[in-house]
Amino acid sequence: MTRYFWPITTSVLSLVISALLMMSPWTFALNLSGHSWGPATETFFWSGIALLMMSLMSTMFWLIGLKRGLAQNWQPAPVDETKGPDQPSPRTPEPVASQDDLWDQQLRQLAQEVLRDIDPVQSGVAPYNRRDSL
Repeated sequence: MTRYFWPITTSVLSLVISALLMMSPWTFALNLSGHSWGPATETFFWSGIALLMMSLMSTMFWLIGLKRGLAQNWQPAPVDETKGPDQPSPRTPEPVASQDDLWDQQLRQLAQEVLRDIDPVQSGVAPYNRRDSL
């Protein structure tokens, strides 16, 4: 889940920066016009609001993704199944053929079909004779 660390960290950092941007005209005395709401004050404040909303949404989406990722990877603890006297014995699983055995079987069938197509005696088709076509 390390892939969520940096996006969440940068989203939270941008939340802090946007809060500072909103408060900067009054906190850092950037209000040059002397009025409470000058052009610079409005620009900083509304830019900070927009950045705050985008950062908040980004943080929420990354946290939701982290939660879903953790939920998908969560595995419950194994349950201790003790066999009681009235419980039937569990079925033994049927042996599963390995991948190599399946490949061998498929290749054997394919080779037999190819040989049948090539060999005219096995395919039941008479061999092609050029002299007959003239």
